[in-house]
Amino acid sequence: MKAVLRGLVILLVPAVVACAADSTYGSDRLADLGDIIDLRYGRSMGLGVKVEATHFLGVGLGWASLTDVTESYGRYEAHTNDGEFLHFVIAGADGQCGPCMGSSDTCNFDILGVNVIALTLEQPPESTDWFRFGGEILLPFVTGGIYLNVGQLVDGVAGIATFDPAEDDQATELERKREREDALRADRERTPPSGEP
Repeated sequence: MKAVLRGLVILLVPAVVACAADSTYGSDRLADLGDIIDLRYGRSMGLGVKVEATHFLGVGLGWASLTDVTESYGRYEAHTNDGEFLHFVIAGADGQCGPCMGSSDTCNFDILGVNVIALTLEQPPESTDWFRFGGEILLPFVTGGIYLNVGQLVDGVAGIATFDPAEDDQATELERKREREDALRADRERTPPSGEP
């Protein structure tokens, strides 16, 4: 019996993968897989290190000038040009923070490990990106970081059953486009042509 099941798996898995790879479903699942790991990379001048346990908790140490830094959050990327990294364990800031703290989507301002900017933003990041765990290191000429995005992991697992909590799949976007077109069509049908009562 085990040999029969093993044979079915050997035959079915490649067939399913082949079918899925040529569809929106397959490309969405591959993209979900890539969303699980978030990267931060770019150029810096200085020394520093920071660890984060969710988008709201982080602590760091060091100073660096940031130039052309990209950070991914699932399929979204945030860019920092001419930013700063300045952390002293109990407090710190990184990104494009200035006199108008929080005016940029790349600003983190931590006090006692809590990212107060993230708590006060009018438009916080997508909820699927709140639960990222990882860190970054800043060296002369280069910065790099890696994060496990648990929210995107949940989105990927849910995507297997065609659910899309992050609303980032092509199928979800196609459905939204169809809904918009249906709503426009319904509006046109309800609105009489000009000149008619």
